[in-house]
Amino acid sequence: MKIDWSKAPYWAYAYAQIIYKHKTDAKDFAWICRDGYRVGLQNDRREECWPFSKNTFEPDNFHIIEFRPALDPWTGEGLPPVGTVCEYKPYQLSGDWRQVEIIAHFRNKAMVAAFIPAGEGAKNVDQSIAECFRPIRTPEQIAAEERQRVIDDMRGNLGWDLSSEQAAQLYNAGYRKVPRA
Repeated sequence: MKIDWSKAPYWAYAYAQIIYKHKTDAKDFAWICRDGYRVGLQNDRREECWPFSKNTFEPDNFHIIEFRPALDPWTGEGLPPVGTVCEYKPYQLSGDWRQVEIIAHFRNKAMVAAFIPAGEGAKNVDQSIAECFRPIRTPEQIAAEERQRVIDDMRGNLGWDLSSEQAAQLYNAGYRKVPRA
């Protein structure tokens, strides 16, 4: 059986056959969520996900056929793929980047990605263009950006002409701005 993951809900991480205790010939399938024990029935074409309960299904009522294939990591080019957790900042506005999860793509004058805050549940849904997203930075990237910020600050705060190389040498030697008391 070949699973068409392009038709899967954004929350689905596995595809499973439902195992009924009293119907051995039934061939129903479901998309399975990561959030605890949840299921969305494919046969009903429902797009929601709800918790298992003793009145309907329990975790052992499912036989996993296939887990969602891993996506190639998003490089930051174009819209992040659905399911990607990345960073978002409104276009051309100052402020902090925040982590979001991409839940859909659609056309709204331009191609946009719909997203929710990562790790907080679906409290707000928002949308934006590709330029507002970036991959989550590694600790090494964060350290390099902080280093460059301090070097740029040195060059701007000193009253004489200082090249980037000279400021980098001062930084590497341990020179830092002393915070005022």
